[in-house]
Amino acid sequence: MANAAVLLACALALASASAQRPSPITADEAGPGPAGVASPQPVRRATPSPDAAAPAAPAAAAAPAPEQQRPGCSLGGFHAVGDSWHTSGRDGCLKYTCQKSGVASSQPCPRVLAPEGCSVKEGDVDAMFPACCPQRECSPGVPVPPVPAPAPEASGAVPLPAVLSTTAAPSSSSSEAPSSTTPSSA
Repeated sequence: MANAAVLLACALALASASAQRPSPITADEAGPGPAGVASPQPVRRATPSPDAAAPAAPAAAAAPAPEQQRPGCSLGGFHAVGDSWHTSGRDGCLKYTCQKSGVASSQPCPRVLAPEGCSVKEGDVDAMFPACCPQRECSPGVPVPPVPAPAPEASGAVPLPAVLSTTAAPSSSSSEAPSSTTPSSA
């Protein structure tokens, strides 16, 4: 009888301990990952014990969406749609903007001309855009012509790959009239 009580106590202790351990990660949760390279592991969720007094709040509701689910651009880090960032130095002097399509457009420095009495001074390679761009310096008394503003989509703008692949809109039937909306320029 004593052996049965000990076995019952051990079985209950084992069942209680296994209910409080985190659930193991399955191969689907771990992902493929390259050989020899440590890949980040998903967070293990603890299995709630049957004795839990209050239900836990859903963790997914409080956690921010992963980068793969947010629209944006991934170039030198993640950038939300509408964000602008700059490069300088060895990376060149460029301004990037993340477009709604998930493509980052780049804007190079405007071309600077040196009319008579003026010279072109190289930009500071350690400064950010636009201070890293070349600038015009003119002698005192020489009228300074205005620098043309770059076009919104400059000819040097290069579309870069997006973080997310966008899905094509469902094709419309031939009986529907085409949309006559025009994009707004902001």
